[in-house]
Amino acid sequence: MKENKRKIIAAVVGDPNTGKSTFFNAWTGMHQVTGNWPGVTVEKLLGQLTMPNGDSLTLVDLPGIYSLHAVSEDERVASEYARSAEPDLIINVIDAVNLERNLYLTLALAELGKPMVAVLSMTDILERQGFAVDMEMLSKRLGMPVVTADVQHRTKRVALERAIEEALATKQQLPHVVYPESLNQALKQAHREGEPEVLAVHRLEGILPGAETIITDVEKALGTTPDVLIADARYDKIAEITAGIVKQVGHARTELGRTLDKFALNRWLGIPIFLGMMYLLFWFTQVVGGCFIDFFDGLGDAIFVTGLGNVLTLCGAPEWLVTLLADGLGTGVQTVMTFIPPVFFIFLGLSVLEDSGYMARAAYVMDRFMRLLGLPGSAFVPMLVGFGCTVPAIMATRTLANRRDRLLTIFMAPFMSCGARLPVYALFGAAFFGAASGTMVFAIYMCGIVLAVLTGLLLKHTLFVGDPAPFVMELPLYHIPRITTVFKQAWERLQRFLFRAGKVLVVMVLLLSVCDKIMVNDPYAEKASAADAEPAKISVIELVGRTISPVFVPMGVERENWQGSVALIVGLFAKEQVVSSLNTLYAISNSETEEAEKEEPLTWASAKSQFSEGIVDAFATIPEAFAGLLDSLLDPLGVAMFKSEYDQALRLADQLADPSLSADRLVGLQAQIDDALDIEGLHSELTEATATKEALEKQVAQNEALRPQLEDAEASLDEVVKRLEKASELQGLAKKVTSGSVTDEAGRQAVVKAFADKVDAYYQEAMSEEVEADATLMKTLAGKFDNNKNRAFAYLLFVLLYVPCLAAMATVVREIGWGYSSILFGYLTVLGWCVATLYFQVTTGHSIIWVVVPCVILALVAGFFCALGRKLKVKLVV
Repeated sequence: MKENKRKIIAAVVGDPNTGKSTFFNAWTGMHQVTGNWPGVTVEKLLGQLTMPNGDSLTLVDLPGIYSLHAVSEDERVASEYARSAEPDLIINVIDAVNLERNLYLTLALAELGKPMVAVLSMTDILERQGFAVDMEMLSKRLGMPVVTADVQHRTKRVALERAIEEALATKQQLPHVVYPESLNQALKQAHREGEPEVLAVHRLEGILPGAETIITDVEKALGTTPDVLIADARYDKIAEITAGIVKQVGHARTELGRTLDKFALNRWLGIPIFLGMMYLLFWFTQVVGGCFIDFFDGLGDAIFVTGLGNVLTLCGAPEWLVTLLADGLGTGVQTVMTFIPPVFFIFLGLSVLEDSGYMARAAYVMDRFMRLLGLPGSAFVPMLVGFGCTVPAIMATRTLANRRDRLLTIFMAPFMSCGARLPVYALFGAAFFGAASGTMVFAIYMCGIVLAVLTGLLLKHTLFVGDPAPFVMELPLYHIPRITTVFKQAWERLQRFLFRAGKVLVVMVLLLSVCDKIMVNDPYAEKASAADAEPAKISVIELVGRTISPVFVPMGVERENWQGSVALIVGLFAKEQVVSSLNTLYAISNSETEEAEKEEPLTWASAKSQFSEGIVDAFATIPEAFAGLLDSLLDPLGVAMFKSEYDQALRLADQLADPSLSADRLVGLQAQIDDALDIEGLHSELTEATATKEALEKQVAQNEALRPQLEDAEASLDEVVKRLEKASELQGLAKKVTSGSVTDEAGRQAVVKAFADKVDAYYQEAMSEEVEADATLMKTLAGKFDNNKNRAFAYLLFVLLYVPCLAAMATVVREIGWGYSSILFGYLTVLGWCVATLYFQVTTGHSIIWVVVPCVILALVAGFFCALGRKLKVKLVV
């Protein structure tokens, strides 16, 4: 008969930064399962192993704690699980470098009466300092097996497995803490019949409720609280245990960490170093990670949208099923896939900083500044990440200590203008602001930062009243980041996003996609004169947009410009889709291409061809994206997209109009214009492009396979010729003024105006290519907004502030639940409308009522937050 094997559950417990996770990962390898604890967002990491004797061992890696008294959600989970009946064994990871401090938790765990094994980490670092722990003596005094954490070596792993078997098989004599006589009476009062005595200690410590009156009595009688007396007794026992345990075995080596901390924590250098590290993190996340976004987007489209749609259509599936599965679920999956790179890279970067030991120092450096907003220093990282993508910014708040800090940071993170909004800014910048586009974008970013600060100050005194988590942070030793550890942590967090936030996102995208495909009668269309004429049809989303368009009139979007309202709804998919939806709604499209696509019948061969092309195109985006990687190091936000050879020339046009310029100044101005137009550089490009084309023509005569390269060379030459013709035209106009050939002032100003108009037209054309929008779209857009910059800027303010994309909303819901999420989404939308309306009315509209109404609404919002804050009282650890 087969022998029954036991199923053992062991809790891995230890102080923060003791190497507990490294030990857990090294021991369990790939045999891990991730998830969340029921009801909370704290990570649950399990490791499945088989012991030499055949027993099944499940390891539960708990968040780091200093004691069983929880001050954060992470600590509450660890404390409750360690004290529960579920674990059969406690594996206590102890930092050998900080032995006395770590043993405080060891004694608290020993009082629980569960079998224990002590695992010493950082022993190699202790040896470099010239010391070693007498493990045999420590084991004897603790009454439990003591082994090292170096389980990668087989002998050490075998020793650990034997220690576990020994702890489970023998009755351990764990250390007993003798509490002072002055506490005996209080312990008796706190003890309840039939319970372990340790529960009375926990009540006096405040870990468990039910002894508040007793604690007050002790404080009145002794002038101190019971938890202080308990801590003193434990430290007395620790001193007894550690006496003579740590022995000097050699000379200490130079500690590099102390030298690094002289710079990293320096009063003057700490913040610049921190900002530099955050800049690199931001660049790594958004630019390096962004190199893979188009790949995942194209891959998702080829497989789940176009590919799946073609297969369903060829199989004869009804249109509604194609819409549901391909356009709905498929688009949802594709959207989730586009967030894989930024989410993975932000957590990869954070894991590197955490594992190296720098993250704790970063929090220390920024703590003073962030506390002005009621947040700890570590909240700065999610804020910075928000400039690239709101999704990883929201997920990065999990590194914060308590629930209040996470909520406040999540409420502020959407104000950091994410990269997805940049195409919208670029389109409006090219259509309305010309050479001042870069300044406009900077103003938008600053508006977001200012409103985030004001929101933080408002919430700090209303909805989330209270102090940030106490800044008690141990500065861990510096380490070279371990590749397996950082990749494993990043992958685990990415999985959580994909299978948790991703599920909510797919459902939301499905809903909007279906609404975009469902067609209804257009109540705004003119009635057809013919009796048999079909009524005009519009999608449900367009119907909603046109219905709510009057809401946006106070912020400068007139009812006739209902397309702007619809685009905001479509922007819920992703903010960059505002551009494509405006392009579609304003009926700007390449009809010839569309007709060609419609004429081509769908067959299995064409579907296979589309699929293959989609996959190839997706992979082709990676080297293209990496080509400009180094250039982006100095421009991670992509503001350089507003620069062109016409940008500086447009600025110089104003100077050209000055009639008081001297002859010398005119000559210098002409030289500046020539430099801005890059006349010499274009001539060089023309010579090089011509030579390349001629060389390829000779090669093609002998090898026809090179013809595609020749066609590319011809296209490049044509492009250079066009640019040179434009630049030469502008140079000629400028010379008419700078050479003095036009003598009368009226004629001079006419030439200057012609120069400025030409430069502006060419700038618009260059920007239309940069933002991938038809030049006609920008003209139509300008007309719809009455060529008014203030109307356009008000619209952009709303784009900045209203609810983030579906992916971000899904992530917020997963992190803080529907209650606070609804408050956040409502606040962002109301604030966006109020700010945009105030800006437009103050600058252009000048309607008193529409200045007063937003101010009243904002006051009511502040009052609502204040009343709700008094009612809810955000708890720190739930």
